[in-house]
Amino acid sequence: MDRLLLAVSIIQSLDLVSGGYQGDCGIPEPNLQAVKGHIIGGSDVTRSWPWMASMQFFNEWDMTYDHVCGATLLSKEWLITAAHCVDVRVSGPDRDDPDRYVVMIGGTHLYSLTGNEVYLGVKAFYMHEDWVPDSAQGYPNDIAMVRLDNFVNPVAYVAPICLPDIAQDFIGKECYITGWGYTDPNSDQYPDVLQEAPTQVVPLATCKLNVPLVVLTTQICTGHSGPPTICNVGIPQFYFHNSLLSPTFWRVSWGDSGGPLQCLVGDIWVFAGVSSWTYNFCEGYPSVHTRISSYLDWIKRHIT
Repeated sequence: MDRLLLAVSIIQSLDLVSGGYQGDCGIPEPNLQAVKGHIIGGSDVTRSWPWMASMQFFNEWDMTYDHVCGATLLSKEWLITAAHCVDVRVSGPDRDDPDRYVVMIGGTHLYSLTGNEVYLGVKAFYMHEDWVPDSAQGYPNDIAMVRLDNFVNPVAYVAPICLPDIAQDFIGKECYITGWGYTDPNSDQYPDVLQEAPTQVVPLATCKLNVPLVVLTTQICTGHSGPPTICNVGIPQFYFHNSLLSPTFWRVSWGDSGGPLQCLVGDIWVFAGVSSWTYNFCEGYPSVHTRISSYLDWIKRHIT
């Protein structure tokens, strides 16, 4: 049954996006050399994630482009990220200005470049029109489209991910989170190397029981399936995913916002969610992602 759904999903993915690739989606380059890196609680990057992108914002203080959020490649022209990444109400002044960004695709290093990187400018952002940065409403519709100013040419290090079937829940699937978020809670330096960590999708009902904020059906949870254990002292609060944390159950935090939750269906990697938020830096709280299967019609409306 999975293979039938997968075939439909791949066709939808290629038909859905403007300027789509001719080849299959969701297939990493198998012969790339593994690179080394760490997520807090994660492990070295051991495979290619050719749809993973770094959104880099121009810093006027030191005249450099700094990584601020992840994004995921859908086609030659389009990526998806989190709406809060490009919302000035959440992320700060000018964060909605496409002229202040470059997007890096195909690279695994932020600082010590390997030559595999492709850099492109941003033509426009399209935040979901019903996105609300409000915990009382569950931070609904935390998703945005990124339109590049030029097409990406498909090469070994660059490929799109597959969109999911509308019915897929990914429970029991092999899933990974990836990003350049903080690897040390006591450091403000993003890692040089792209990080990866395995994770598990938590049933929505379980997630709702264990997260003391609103969790919506348009969201997907990963990480710990039981109650939280150790928490920081202080007032619990909500954090956008701006690092992949926890030595026991991998989850996302600062710097990984907008990056993909990707799950293996058959032999294809499928785009399950966009890294959005977590409740406090407590070990054991699930991470919450925007569920891609809930937004297939919205994606189609915005890019076709």
